[in-house]
Amino acid sequence: MSNITEDFENAKKAVKDLKASKRTDFQETEQLIINLKKEVRNDLMPKIEQEDKRLKEIASKLDAHIKTAFESFNTLDEIINYLESAFQRGKKDKAYGRALILLEENPMIEKAKTYFSDKEQNGKFIGIILNKLIELSDEIMPEEYTELLKVEKSFFEVKYSNL
Repeated sequence: MSNITEDFENAKKAVKDLKASKRTDFQETEQLIINLKKEVRNDLMPKIEQEDKRLKEIASKLDAHIKTAFESFNTLDEIINYLESAFQRGKKDKAYGRALILLEENPMIEKAKTYFSDKEQNGKFIGIILNKLIELSDEIMPEEYTELLKVEKSFFEVKYSNL
């Protein structure tokens, strides 16, 4: 866990340096955050095969719900309104929420990065998604994961403010 703590501090420092214009390598900073999230996710995934299988089954249903949002709607508000039910259900059903955060969060952000032709709109989209994930994570995940999502949100705020 000490390696994760060190990596977490490095990610926070990298984002802070980006904000202060002491660093310009957005791709390297983003990769640092992605790798850290992967590491933390692996620690948080169920160790019991039956629980792991259930989480992945829930994630498969969530994936279909998320794909529908991205394929069926054209505006940011429509997509977020459609996805809102998943975020709300995640607060009531912990397994559903964990599947959303641990297995579907990254693909959702990746899709949001390029969904609109306007990069500023994509940045806003990512910010809204991360706000929803932070709110959900606050209720059902360890504090460390919530803090990591906040660091990621700060990263995207800096990245999309420099367009």
